[in-house]
Amino acid sequence: MRAPNDNTAAKGLRGWWLTPPRHGIRRLINPWAYRHLRAFGVTHIAGGSAAAAAAAAAVVCLRIEALP
Repeated sequence: MRAPNDNTAAKGLRGWWLTPPRHGIRRLINPWAYRHLRAFGVTHIAGGSAAAAAAAAAVVCLRIEALP
């Protein structure tokens, strides 16, 4: 007779994502990003800084164009 399989967790990353035995912030952040928090944090800060610099440059360029 076969014994029941105690390993009921789904296999692979997709299965882990679909059946989350996770708590708190781990439910909100995807698994790969949670494992590499520092890299994702640095990337988000750098991207936000670049976007802010581009927006400031656009405002300056539009302001210079608007001057008589």
